Amino acid sequence: LHRQWTMEFARVYARRCRIPFSFNTRFDNMDADMAEALAEAGLRLVYAGVESGDEAIRNHVMLRNMSEDSMVQTAALYKKHRIKLLTENVIGVPGETFETAMRTLRVNMRIRPDVANASIFTPYPKLPMTQYAIDHGYFDGDFDRLNHNYYHDTVIHFPDETDKRRVLNLRCFFSLLAR
Repeated sequence: LHRQWTMEFARVYARRCRIPFSFNTRFDNMDADMAEALAEAGLRLVYAGVESGDEAIRNHVMLRNMSEDSMVQTAALYKKHRIKLLTENVIGVPGETFETAMRTLRVNMRIRPDVANASIFTPYPKLPMTQYAIDHGYFDGDFDRLNHNYYHDTVIHFPDETDKRRVLNLRCFFSLLAR
């Protein structure tokens, strides 16, 4: 978020519109003053990506460069201002194990979002993480094998088939377990 623009938007929107709204953002794009101003303007729901609770996956595979503490602190700002939070999480990424997927769940439990959404990584063409999956042997590059949705299965290779089944099952219960 461009801080100056966001603060001006909140001021003008609060004066002219006052219609409740939501937006997508990163946890590290928010500060206390912006959260307060946006809440007063009508912000009621934020969609923010935890993506992965495993620091190595989040910062080195997904290239998010975001700390767990920053996510927890920002989530607390949303709660303070009565802004609902929906987290977006991706499990089954290249190199994922059941234990790293559980770290994602634990981070969500610590953040305490109103809703914790989890999807299964799908290696769409031209994504940097898709190239990572191909380069490291997690995906063969056959895009014709992609599923039509990212909630039920994966084409990503897991060295341990039991881990794969456990990760897919975790996705099914992720929101419930996060609460």
